[in-house]
Amino acid sequence: MVQPFEFVDAIILAAGANTRLAGSVPSYMKPLLLSNGKPLIRHAIEHAEDDWRTDSTIIVASPNNIGMLVQVVPEKHPNWVIQPSPTGVIGAIHRGLNCLPHRVGKSAVLILCADNTFDSDTKGEFRKAVHSGIPHIATRHFQDNEATHRFTRLKYSEANTSYMIIDANDAQQSPLCWIGPLLLDAADVKQEITRVNSITQLIRATTQAGANLRTIPMQCSDLGILEELS
Repeated sequence: MVQPFEFVDAIILAAGANTRLAGSVPSYMKPLLLSNGKPLIRHAIEHAEDDWRTDSTIIVASPNNIGMLVQVVPEKHPNWVIQPSPTGVIGAIHRGLNCLPHRVGKSAVLILCADNTFDSDTKGEFRKAVHSGIPHIATRHFQDNEATHRFTRLKYSEANTSYMIIDANDAQQSPLCWIGPLLLDAADVKQEITRVNSITQLIRATTQAGANLRTIPMQCSDLGILEELS
């Protein structure tokens, strides 16, 4: 029987230069965009702590936005990590991992993007994911492979009764994509983080090529904001 995760620590990625919004939003400032009257970074923190009930939260920021972010984040969140140079998502996760508390017992790391938004219809699924002790990935179905080139794609494996990552050049493109958040076994992430170059490789390495990976359907991501500003 799979044991539940005893601890969940969050790493919120807020150091990106938001190149997709170049010309619409100043570089590194996307987490400050307002959604329902609140900066996206605050939505991410509340999602981690209220919906997933994380034990600690680390925010990885850039020297270019740390000064602005600290002004909109409640004072009870002092766990900031600076990513001094742009080394990508894996570099940011690595820096966050180095600052997580040492845990005795089975623990998970929850990886969130500071610029995601989240629907409220799946909140109950998050605690179920933690109790299951199995890695989970938040997904969204896209119509006609809309924008799937920007996302990690998955397909269902009948043999493993779970999901697996598919390569970008797979002839049978899947409309099911990872949009975040991502719940992985912390021990596996720490073991693989220096061996991988992308988030897709990390997911594949830490879930045994998908043999133990479940999904949480979500309806919202940063796409609405992207479309509004494009």
